[in-house]
Amino acid sequence: MLFLIKVRLGKEKVLWLRWDDQKKLSEIEDLVDRLKNEDSAILVEGSNDEKSLRELGIDNEIIRVSETPKSLFKIAEYISQRWDKAIILTDWDSHGEKLSSKLHEVLQNCGVAPNDIYRRKFKFMLLKDIKDVESLSNLIENMKATEFSNQSY
Repeated sequence: MLFLIKVRLGKEKVLWLRWDDQKKLSEIEDLVDRLKNEDSAILVEGSNDEKSLRELGIDNEIIRVSETPKSLFKIAEYISQRWDKAIILTDWDSHGEKLSSKLHEVLQNCGVAPNDIYRRKFKFMLLKDIKDVESLSNLIENMKATEFSNQSY
């Protein structure tokens, strides 16, 4: 039997979860756990993205690339002095796509190996649900709450 559950993600956003979303939740949590164990900086767009990752227990160095007067080249230079690789975790909207592409290029030019695997996996799994990193912790929290309420029946 398939159940549909309505979850509110704010004033206007509604998310419908299926009973089999438990598997999806498990895959998302596995990806977050792998991200926690990476030995590299994580590049995000802004402070809300960083806050969401912190709420998920990620304590890597997080660098906000859109809320700084520094150029992307200066940011890449800074990273190259501390890291051999960097994880690009920009949003999966059109702005995030362009920014990811620019970061990929500038990091490579500074000798840093860009990693956008996490971004691509989150995008693939969550494109229908959310479009940005800042919504990630709320989505997981709501999915867990729904999973818990389903188990009590």
